[in-house]
Amino acid sequence: MRLDTGYRAILIIGLISLLGDFIYEGARSVLPSYMMTMGVGAALIGLVFGLAELAGWLSRPVGGFLSDRTRRYDVVMRAGYGLLIVVPLMGFVNELSLLVLLIFVERIARGIRAPARDASIVLLRKDVKLGTAFGIHELLDQLGAVLGPLTVTLMLLTFNDLRMPFYVLLAPYVTLLSVLMLLPVFRGGERERVDNKRLVTLPRARLAYLSLVTYLTATGLIPAPLLLYLVSLNSQGVGWLTPATYTVIMLTDAVAAVVLGRLFDKYEIKTLIPMMPLSVIPAVLMYGDVSSLVIAGVLIGVVIGAHESVFRSAVALLVDRSGLGAAYGILGTAYGGGALTAGVVFGYFVDVSLGLPIVLLYALLLQTSASIILWRKVIR
Repeated sequence: MRLDTGYRAILIIGLISLLGDFIYEGARSVLPSYMMTMGVGAALIGLVFGLAELAGWLSRPVGGFLSDRTRRYDVVMRAGYGLLIVVPLMGFVNELSLLVLLIFVERIARGIRAPARDASIVLLRKDVKLGTAFGIHELLDQLGAVLGPLTVTLMLLTFNDLRMPFYVLLAPYVTLLSVLMLLPVFRGGERERVDNKRLVTLPRARLAYLSLVTYLTATGLIPAPLLLYLVSLNSQGVGWLTPATYTVIMLTDAVAAVVLGRLFDKYEIKTLIPMMPLSVIPAVLMYGDVSSLVIAGVLIGVVIGAHESVFRSAVALLVDRSGLGAAYGILGTAYGGGALTAGVVFGYFVDVSLGLPIVLLYALLLQTSASIILWRKVIR
């Protein structure tokens, strides 16, 4: 398919991501309850989702390598999104082992397609600037992440059947298959037009440092699921506060990604500098009341938006176009590893009611280290 503008390519990829997030985020909002009907306890649910998430992050370098080796980013994306068929199939499953298998397949497929998707944005954006391209994509992506769980909520209010949401998610899956047919093709012989002459190939060592910065910032930021847990503890039985806070985080992420993406187009990697001190504030607010936790959620949304727009844009400045898939796989793994570490560490802090000074010291140490590495090894 011949594209008229880079914006059209970005919007197609963004619509694909919107539908994908609609499907899997919708399913994830009801899966714990669905597993409970099979007699699964909280510990096993946590173990299954934790291991599946880890498998998804570890599969990203594989997807990146596969994309770069074949130079058929569109094929890898189509395969990865096509495997979302496992989500509607979950509603027909009666055995826990088979359901767990489908959960793992969904996470691994997501990990494999993500580097190809990010590389496609860079390679097909034409005259659209990097930050703007990733900002638009993240806005559409998060729109799907909000609409999916909201649709599932309406389904449960209407039918009160935990299987019904999985059946309903078959409709956006069919739509997704149709949109995938519009996905532009990028082959090895094509080259994008780059008007910004500053987009030069820089030493790959800077990618390693950027990945380290990504890991440190994610490790020092209280994870959104843990924040929602704290909201639930402090909501005094007001059940809607927890999903409402999650919605605030997702919407903030979407808006912040667009704004920070535009700032990246002007200031490039320097846009990341304010994210480190901003990441410390949620740690200060984590022991507060619900209003403090909501404010922390807004800040977490801003930082997540930076990871989804600015960090991804920065990769395109630091590596050769032929290695984009692998680079995004490495960056995604670094972020996933940091989020996993943060969940364990901050979860321990909450369980043992560790004092705020120590929590603050932990966050400051990590974010300060990230700031120093960013300035000395990446920017300067």
